[in-house]
Amino acid sequence: MEPEATVAFVGNSGSGKSTIIQLVERFYDPDRGAIELDGVPLNKLNVAWLRQQIGLVSQEPVLFEGSVADNVALGLIGLPHEHAHAGKKLALIQDACRQANAHDFITRLPQGAIARAIIKNSRILLHDEATSALDTTSERVVQEALDRASKSRTTITIAHRLSTVKSADNIVVMSRGTVVEQGDHGSLVARGGVYARLVEAQHLDTDNKPADSGYNSANSSGTLANDRDLIASSQLDTPIAKPSAADDLEAGSAADKKMSYFVVVRKILALNAPEAKFMAAGLLASIGSGASSPVLAVLFAEVMQTFSEQGAELEHDSK
Repeated sequence: MEPEATVAFVGNSGSGKSTIIQLVERFYDPDRGAIELDGVPLNKLNVAWLRQQIGLVSQEPVLFEGSVADNVALGLIGLPHEHAHAGKKLALIQDACRQANAHDFITRLPQGAIARAIIKNSRILLHDEATSALDTTSERVVQEALDRASKSRTTITIAHRLSTVKSADNIVVMSRGTVVEQGDHGSLVARGGVYARLVEAQHLDTDNKPADSGYNSANSSGTLANDRDLIASSQLDTPIAKPSAADDLEAGSAADKKMSYFVVVRKILALNAPEAKFMAAGLLASIGSGASSPVLAVLFAEVMQTFSEQGAELEHDSK
């Protein structure tokens, strides 16, 4: 994807959307191929540095005990302003909250988090269904903040509500880990494929807003369920995404099969095969480190025993 572009991934549950986010954050590496940042494979980059360049906005952010400012300031960990003076930190926190459309709400609290991702000023933003749990009104406010934060940043968006990705530079429709369609909103609608049927089902009007019949706080959960059903049904007449009977049978038998302990161990060892030499070196080093204390204890005991001897025996054992 191009720098400062926005790419959206849509598809049914289990299609591989969130896996892409985890691969970009390098929670694990792909079995085949490579993900590159400015032409450099991610596995060649320092993990800590890589994650400092990424801001993540998830649908269920974790809040820790403390004030709102404390939680937003967590986005500064590992960055130059982490140990800045209190005044500088407060200014950064307030600016991040304004960009996240949260400042006015926070000031109305008695004691007066998209903001956590914004305050990092990262070059890459990951939106993992950030608005999926919100009603229409809240979604619009949060989406405005996300759009503002995405400017001048490379953005990857995982979305279920298509109203949040209509302005994306590229929309990728996924199914069973493969790409079914991709293009901008207009070209995908004109194609009349899976994405077009999703748009029709979610009743998106031409003003980039979901129709009242499609989205409201009273039936949003039902709408999401219907969308998932539509994606599943629409794939039945899409050749590239259509699963075969053999695939279904294989998937069912694999789910029912119980693997033995030794099979599980063998699979784990196979997954770790590329790191075998490092694991062997670590094992030898840990054995040496663990053996140092008992070896020193034996040598110390021998020395003390020698000091208790006399005459020729002392001379012999000392040598």
